[in-house]
Amino acid sequence: MIPYFTLPAFRVMGQTLYPYTYLVMAGMVLSYVLAQRRVRKLELHPALSGVGLFWIAVGGFVGAHVFDVVAYHPELLISNPRILLSIWAGVSSFGGFLGGTLAFYIYSRRQGIWMLAYLDALVFGFAPGWILARGGCFASHDHPGWRTDFVLAVAFPGGARHDLGLYEMIVAAAITGVLYALSRKERFVGFFVGLTMTLYATARFALDFLRAFDKRWAGLTPAQWLSLVMLAVGVMFLVRGKRAGVFLRPRPEDNENGELKEDGQST
Repeated sequence: MIPYFTLPAFRVMGQTLYPYTYLVMAGMVLSYVLAQRRVRKLELHPALSGVGLFWIAVGGFVGAHVFDVVAYHPELLISNPRILLSIWAGVSSFGGFLGGTLAFYIYSRRQGIWMLAYLDALVFGFAPGWILARGGCFASHDHPGWRTDFVLAVAFPGGARHDLGLYEMIVAAAITGVLYALSRKERFVGFFVGLTMTLYATARFALDFLRAFDKRWAGLTPAQWLSLVMLAVGVMFLVRGKRAGVFLRPRPEDNENGELKEDGQST
């Protein structure tokens, strides 16, 4: 059994930084660095992806809060519609996915860039960053599950329970390992983002059955319903990407030249 622990909070410029906050911030920095490294390796445009990552973050924070209120706490919205303006007053990861994706889609359309190719690179930053973000959930113990004597149970006050923050942190680490292991070979555009979506959606759908206090609609949590949507989109990316057969070949460290070719080859 894992002890119920807490991490220290810090005072910075008169503000208190709690574990969830600074671990999420650290995850965002890690995501940016690793995503930009992959973008450069694929001969995409770091400046465009850097601005795109900013809009993903903005859309993600807004979407995370709005979805949390609408899907999990509609009674609060009815009693006080202004709660939608309190961005940090409750967030949902799937709302963040939706908001961030929508923001990046709009940005990609306006800039005329190939969204799928960039997403294929950005997941190499997102997955490792997600480990730290879910580490913040684990450190805060804000996703308690049912009581259990499972070996990875956390000794919550009042009895041992599943801790979904810990489980998702493990899932994120596993997905990261898979991505980086498979990146050693050339893959078609859409492979990595499609694979990430299918793996995460499957794991999240299963894990949410362990959540003890989440609101449910027709027996499933809001995240489970969206997991089904994410799974379908991920499979679509894999199927369409394989049929298109377009490849972005990672640039060798000693070769600074490379360009995308529509016949599935790059030089």
